[in-house]
Amino acid sequence: MIDLAVFGQHPLAELKVFEKLPQVHASCIVAVDEKCRQQILQNSKNFPEGFNERLFDLGALIAGSLTPPDGATYVYVCTTGDEAAAVRDVEAATKLKAFGLFRDGVMRRAARARWLVEESAIEVSPELKYAIICLPRSGSTFLGRELKSLGLGDPIEHLRPFVAHLAEHKDQFGFDVLSWLRFTIYAACQNGVLGTKVISSFAWRLVPHLSADEREQILQLLSDFKVVYLIRRNKFDQAVSDFIAEKSNVWHLWNQEIEDGYAEKLSAISPDIQDLARRYRWLVEQEQTLGALLDQRYPGHYVCDYDDLCERPKQCVAQVAEFLGRRPPEKYLETPLSLKRTTTDVHRALSEALQEHIGAATG
Repeated sequence: MIDLAVFGQHPLAELKVFEKLPQVHASCIVAVDEKCRQQILQNSKNFPEGFNERLFDLGALIAGSLTPPDGATYVYVCTTGDEAAAVRDVEAATKLKAFGLFRDGVMRRAARARWLVEESAIEVSPELKYAIICLPRSGSTFLGRELKSLGLGDPIEHLRPFVAHLAEHKDQFGFDVLSWLRFTIYAACQNGVLGTKVISSFAWRLVPHLSADEREQILQLLSDFKVVYLIRRNKFDQAVSDFIAEKSNVWHLWNQEIEDGYAEKLSAISPDIQDLARRYRWLVEQEQTLGALLDQRYPGHYVCDYDDLCERPKQCVAQVAEFLGRRPPEKYLETPLSLKRTTTDVHRALSEALQEHIGAATG
C-alpha cells in the first residue's frame, strides 16, 4: 500500500511525480483509482490539452467496460493497491504495454529519464565518463555549469537524497538501484559524454541500503570514470556557507531577483555558533574520509582547489577540461562566468567568529 502523502514531503517531493505525469506522451493513457485521480487533479495545475480524456478508471479498464482510444500504445497504472497485479491485469485486458507509476514512473523520474523508455531499449556507451566528487558548498555547481558550456556533458547531482530514500524503502516502491543507475547513465549521456556530480554526504546516505552485490556492481560500473576531486580547504568558510545557505534557502544566485533579495534574507539569520561548530567538525571529518577513499579507489584523480577556482575560475576550469581530454577554445577564457559567488561580509564575519570559537575550544 502506497501512502500518497509521502510524495509531497521531503525528499520525494523533489520528484514531482504527480505534477509531471501529465507530460507523458500522448500515446499513453493513465489508468487510475479514485485516490490517485484526486492526487493528480490536486497537483497538476496546468493540464496539457486533452489530458483529462486520457485518465481512465482502472477498475473499468480491467473489467473491459472501457476500452483504450485508437492510437494508445502504453498505459500508466496509478493505484494505491497492489500495483504489480494491476499492471498485469491491465496488460491482459488491453493488450498494451503497462507501467506502474510507483515502480516504473518513480524510477524514471529519479533517473531523469523519459516516462516511456523501456529498460530493454537502454544501450549507451559513453566515450568519456567522469564525476566531480566533493563535500557540499565546494563550488561544484559552478564547475559543472562551466564544463557543460564546453560540451562536457551536464554534471549535475544525479544522486539526490530521494534515491537513498527509495533504496531504504525498496520493498515499498519496488526500487532497484542498479536499474536506476542504468537509466541515469542512459538519460545523462550527451554527445558521448557522461558527466555527473556526487556530493559525498548523499552517497553516504545511500551506502547502508545497498547489498554487498549492489555495492560491487556499482563500483565495477564506476571503475573507468575519471574523477575530479573538488576540495575546499578552509572549513570555517565552508561551514558558514553551508549554514547560511540552509538558513536563507539561497544556495546559488541563479538570477537577479534572487540576488536583489539576498541581503534581506541574510539580515534575518540569527548566528548559532554551536551549529556552525558542529558543521565545521563534520566537514573536517568527512573530507578526511573522502580524501582517503579517493586515494584508494581512484589514485589518478584530479584535485581542483576551491580557492584557486575562485581566484582563477576560467583557467582552473580549462585545466579540468584538459584532464578530461578536451582542450577549451582560446576564447573561453574571455567568456563571462556562469554563476556568481554567494560570499558576503556576513559570511566573513561569521567565519572569523567560528575560528575564534574553535580556537578557544581547542586551545
